[in-house]
Amino acid sequence: MKVVIVQPNFVDFAWKDGADCLSEACDKSGGEITGSQLKMLCAQGHRILARLDQEDKTVGWACGEIIQKPNVRCFHVTSLVCHNGRYQEAYSEVKAMARSTGCSELTWASSESVARLHRMMLKGETIEHVYSVYRIKL
Repeated sequence: MKVVIVQPNFVDFAWKDGADCLSEACDKSGGEITGSQLKMLCAQGHRILARLDQEDKTVGWACGEIIQKPNVRCFHVTSLVCHNGRYQEAYSEVKAMARSTGCSELTWASSESVARLHRMMLKGETIEHVYSVYRIKL
């Protein structure tokens, strides 16, 4: 599997080629973002859109952003969709892509059930619970 970064000016084509499946991940965001809003952020260069290819076929899509914190540079995965049991391979490729951009951590926000799934699927990785995000609607 390999990661192909989609440049912002090609996001429309990518969306037609299947990146719109990232809407599935957006549906689990608790209303923070919709698929069309994610597309806009990618097209404006505020998010990195990546196509996951295997043997010249697209098998998944990932989206994220680089966050430079005072003590660490991290790649924050905002959406990842990879069907047909290829999640572990996709994760490995996204991790390699993050390293290639100088990131020393990979982060994501998720529910506890998704975190448990990550722990199950990504055996051998040390997954730390850093903090939880809570909200109050105003």
